[in-house]
Amino acid sequence: MDPASLFCYKPLDQVKSEIRVIRIPPKDNDNFRLETVCLDDSPTFVALSYVWGDPNIKELISLDNQPFPVTKNLAAALKQIRNRWTLEDSPHRVESLWVDAICINQRDPDERTQQVQLMGRIYKSAAVVLAWLGPADHSLACSAITLLAREMADNTGRGMLNEEKLSRLKATDPKDYIYGLLAITELPITPDYNKTVSDVYIEYTTAWLETCRDMRINEHITSLTFLGNAGIGIYGSEAEFPSWVPNFPGQGKPDISTTRMGTGRSDRGVFGDDSSKLPFVVARTKSLFAWGLEIETVRSVVQGPVYRPTGNWDLLQNALAAMSWGKRYKTGPSTLNAFFRLLHRDRSRTISKSTIIRDLCLFCHTIMPSGRVEPQQRDEVLLGLGFSIDPVEFEAQLVACFAPGVDIRQLGFDKNMRGMMMEWPNGIVGDAWQRIRISLIKLERTWRLIGTTSGYLGLAPRGTAVGDRLCVLKGSDVPVLLRRTDLDSYIVVGTTFVEGLMNGEAAEREQAGKGMGNK
Repeated sequence: MDPASLFCYKPLDQVKSEIRVIRIPPKDNDNFRLETVCLDDSPTFVALSYVWGDPNIKELISLDNQPFPVTKNLAAALKQIRNRWTLEDSPHRVESLWVDAICINQRDPDERTQQVQLMGRIYKSAAVVLAWLGPADHSLACSAITLLAREMADNTGRGMLNEEKLSRLKATDPKDYIYGLLAITELPITPDYNKTVSDVYIEYTTAWLETCRDMRINEHITSLTFLGNAGIGIYGSEAEFPSWVPNFPGQGKPDISTTRMGTGRSDRGVFGDDSSKLPFVVARTKSLFAWGLEIETVRSVVQGPVYRPTGNWDLLQNALAAMSWGKRYKTGPSTLNAFFRLLHRDRSRTISKSTIIRDLCLFCHTIMPSGRVEPQQRDEVLLGLGFSIDPVEFEAQLVACFAPGVDIRQLGFDKNMRGMMMEWPNGIVGDAWQRIRISLIKLERTWRLIGTTSGYLGLAPRGTAVGDRLCVLKGSDVPVLLRRTDLDSYIVVGTTFVEGLMNGEAAEREQAGKGMGNK
């Protein structure tokens, strides 16, 4: 039997806003003691924020002279606190500590519900919040906690760290992604751990949409922004989650590198200012209703850039597949340029020194992935991509492809484009490779390259299928892929980045009668 199930907690008085803290024992005593305090009395204590770790790997501590199991990571945190933060000369001496896994009766959903409602007040009342990052090779996410606490100390076992070292917030209970941050989001939700995970996330999404309707939203965040963390294309079908709710727990999976496609203005000018066309949720049927314009369907789905054991990326096959639609992309630039911009999720039309270096770097890696190659091999690839091997013609083609109408000397270049390419893998173009490589790593696991029926190129979730519907939805800053399930409903595949549909271009299609209708 789990020793935690034998531990007897004394009830807390909700009216008095009582919480429990643990008293840290001296070094010659290993027994932690639980103590009940009232927040109304302004008690002095330190709060601990940490990653629970694997709940199946436990260590026993002594709590009120009884064995009490805690996760391995929490045990390490308590040990470090005793060794480093109970000293007289410690900058934040710890005598009383609040830690959720011990101070809240995790077996009592009613108590959990009540205590989570106090979470914001607990962190604000703490003299300091310790963010346990674990050993040097372990990372923790709790940057949001800094918004709650008066002061924050970050402990790695080796001193103090800047809060920029923190990464994403993670939770063991899926409901805590919603309830644990209510003090920050200020959404009108009352925690209730007796609810199902599905109901909690539907309630969260409903509250989010109602908040957006009240205009209490950052100008860079739209009402359907949460779709960037939703969809079967990344997370698969899960019984607990309708396809349209944000799957926050799924983001911690090791095979998911990044879920957001950046931001855009894809719905700009498409739907006008009709306030009646706002997305809404019907909880009874677990349905999200949104207004949208169906653009067209997905015609092809291919694996994105593949990392080879040699340390190179195979970009050539993707480039050839993209250019099979034609040398000139449907919205203006060369198809090769559109493909490279797609890899960087660049929705701007700006040509700068950095964009030219970036595109040349990708171009060099496409034709010479291992660095310098024999001229004959390089020329064969160039010819296959439709480029000339004559130096003068080749330079003109490079300018037309990556810097049309721009005098690159005015941007600070002292060489022409061909000259910079010939220095590969050295020079300023070669120096950019490490930064670009990181961007490709984020794409490989989670994203696929898609082509649509009329020739749009895009990045889409790995679960995208031929026939999925490319749509622009009112309230979504990026296009969304939907999959029809019957005559009246769809499931969300995920958000996309589509070259030529990120800045409101769909409005022009609608005016020209090229859209496929509102849904």
